[in-house]
This record gives sequence, structure tokens and C-alpha cells, in this order.
Amino acid sequence: MVFDESLSELFSIGDPGFQGYALAARTLRDDGYRVSSNLAPLAALLPTIARPGEHVLVIALPTRDPAPGDVHAVRAFVARGGGLLVLAEHDDIYGNATRLNGLLARVAIAVVAGQAASARRPDLAPGPVTVAGSPAFGLESVVLYLAAPVRSESGSTVTVLAGDAAQSVALGVTVGRGRIALVGDAEWLWNGTPTLGLRAGDNLAFLRHVIAWLTSPPDRAAAALPEARTAARIVALADQHGYPFGTGATEYGALLKRLEDAGLEVAITHVLERAVAAEVVIVGDPTRPLPGTASRARLVALLHATSGPPPPWSSGGASADHPASAALAEAGITLETAILAGVPAEPDDCSWHRAAALRVSAPDAVVRVTAPVTASASVDLMPLVTPARTARRSLASPPAGSWPLVVESPRVLVFASGTVLTNGSAGTTCYDRMAGLLVTWLADGERGRR
Repeated sequence: MVFDESLSELFSIGDPGFQGYALAARTLRDDGYRVSSNLAPLAALLPTIARPGEHVLVIALPTRDPAPGDVHAVRAFVARGGGLLVLAEHDDIYGNATRLNGLLARVAIAVVAGQAASARRPDLAPGPVTVAGSPAFGLESVVLYLAAPVRSESGSTVTVLAGDAAQSVALGVTVGRGRIALVGDAEWLWNGTPTLGLRAGDNLAFLRHVIAWLTSPPDRAAAALPEARTAARIVALADQHGYPFGTGATEYGALLKRLEDAGLEVAITHVLERAVAAEVVIVGDPTRPLPGTASRARLVALLHATSGPPPPWSSGGASADHPASAALAEAGITLETAILAGVPAEPDDCSWHRAAALRVSAPDAVVRVTAPVTASASVDLMPLVTPARTARRSLASPPAGSWPLVVESPRVLVFASGTVLTNGSAGTTCYDRMAGLLVTWLADGERGRR
């Protein structure tokens, strides 16, 4: 998957903001696609793609004319088996309809330089929207914002991807060995909000269906569908929107880049079945509980101060309801129903602030970093966001006389406070040391596997 930016497209997968496409990129990576952006001339990029049938080029709202060589390269790319997703906008803004129709000449589909019928749907968006069904994909609510109508030439064999014969807002056509999909709106792919952008209506499902359609012409459908792709060895388990492995200060995007630079490829996924099949699972708060069958995988747990159970608490303290708690317990590491407050910086270059309270019983576990037992003087019941947030209780001192902050064993690597590895800590001495420890642990497991 290549999102082009060489034609001065307005929206980027590198933008995590309201109008960015970062969530679309996360979703597609979650589904097993390699996703990147492109700034090079298309005439230079596309001829270098050896297997175009495994790639999709996305051109969304270009604001600059493609050079004749770019147009030729795009057409040749599709003819050789590539997929092309073109996103337009209403009323030919920025001249996009004119540019895109030049790109689509002789392929039987085009952008209409107008505006599709729209209506107010408060349940789906704050303003007027075009809500179209997709009989091709079995979807009812593809939500577009001030979309352009799209048309096909009479007598042509075209698939209506969204809309109907009276008003189409998304069309697909097969050209040579490849396919082209044209959608009359570029804003449906925004990060947006739950009612505006990719998360509105059936938009997320529509994206997945369109990309699967583009990468699966009849002669290679079985090989191109996401579920047929090879399972990743290391997966980072997230929710359906890719959190917490993004670009925010409290997320772990920089850490994943660090692992990639070390030659360790990590796939972000919310699909629990992929976690079951993986050899290593990285879990950061918040996400869903790991399935029991994932216990055979090696585990990296990035805990937070909010790692704890929902109310009510039993008098003896409930077992921690963290996604990795069962797997940790099986590996001889207990996650207490509490957090440590006022944790001293130990070593001096690490600021742990608040950390999960751990107990270690596994004989093969090594405690790499500790906090003095005095850190338990103020231990909060969890979670904090309750009327009982000020409640305190004392925990028995850990057997070794100090609280473990980083615990390593052949099966698990646990950070009692994941904040030392978040984007906000990247570049610090502590971050570099902790990330290096993680890279070494993963690499040792790789050597052991061989």
C-alpha cells in the first residue's frame, strides 16, 4: 500500500490529527499490509515495483497536475496488475476532478464536477452527508461528506461499490490485469471522530473491502486476501484503532520504530487470533484480555498506573484485570490490585512515577530494576476513577525487600511502568537503556528459536 504525496495531496498517513489518514494506515497494517507514503515522482516509483499485483497506489485529492510521465506510469502499473484507489472531492475543488479524469481517461469511469445529493443525519455526522449503501460488499451506511458523483460510460462493465445506478459515489473497474476504485470523497478516510471520518457508519469496513477488492482480481484472489497472509512472528496487540501504538506522547510508536531499526518486524493487530499464532506478543494498556491459547507465546507487558481491576473490590483484593494478568501469573509474576505511588527514580536516569505492584515467584525470573520498599508507603486501590479514589491500604513488603520494576525471564519481559518506553520518553538515557534491554531480549529469543 502506497499513499502518494507527490501530487501535493492534502492528507497524509503521517498525520495523526483530525484530518489525517494515520488511522487508515494503522488499520491496513493491522490487516497485514505494508503501508508507506511516497514523495518521489510516480514515473520514478512505479516502474520499480516488481510485483504490482501485491500493491495498491492511493491518490487522494491531488492539488498538482501529474506530469505526462506520471500518467503513463500509473496506467502501466494498473495494466501490469496493480491496484489504484482514487479519492475525489465535490465541485472540482483544487481542480481535482480535472486532474483525476485526465488520469482515468480511457478507463470508463470519471468524476462529475458537482455535488452528490446529501441530507442531515445527526446519528452519523454533525453536518450534511451522503449516506450510500454498498450492495457489492453488503454494507448499509458508507458515509461521505459533500461527495462528488462519479459516472461510468454507457455499456461499460463497471462495479458499483457504493450508491446505485441513479447516483453512484464509488465505482470499480478492471483494467488489464489490475483494478481501479474511484470514490467521490476523500474525507471519509479521515481519522476524524466516531461520527466523522473513518469510524463513521460502515466506513472502516468499506475501506477493508475496497482494498481487498483491489488486490484480488479473480486470477489471484486467494493469495491477496488479508486473512491468507503469513502470520507475523511479533505482534503488538491493540484495540481496533491501533492504540496505544501510535504517535501520541503516551503511546509506543517510537518503540516500534526502534525495534524495526534493529531488524525486528512488529505487526500491530487487534485480531486475537493473530496473537494466538504469534511467537511474541507485546501488550500495552489499554487492550483486551489475551486468549488463554496465547500463553505459549513469549510476552512483553508494558504496564501502567491504571493496570488494575474494575470495582467492586473484595475485602481481600481482587485479582488484577489486566490483559496480560493470566499469562503473567502462569509465568510466576503476580500483578497486585494496587499501584505504587511516589516511586523513587532508581536508577537515577529513570523516572518511574507510578508503577504497577508486582510479586515474582518464578525461579527463572531476573529482576533488572527495583524500587525500594518505601515506595509502598502510599499504595492506591485501583482503578483511580471511582468515588473511592482516595482510599489507601498497605501491602505486605515484597519478599526480596524491594519492588520489582523490570522483570525478565525466558517467557516474559515486564515493565511495571510502561511510561519509560513511551514516545514522551524517547531519546532519554533511560529510554535508550530500557529499549536496548527489550531489543536484546527479543534477539536472544530469536537466536534460541534458531
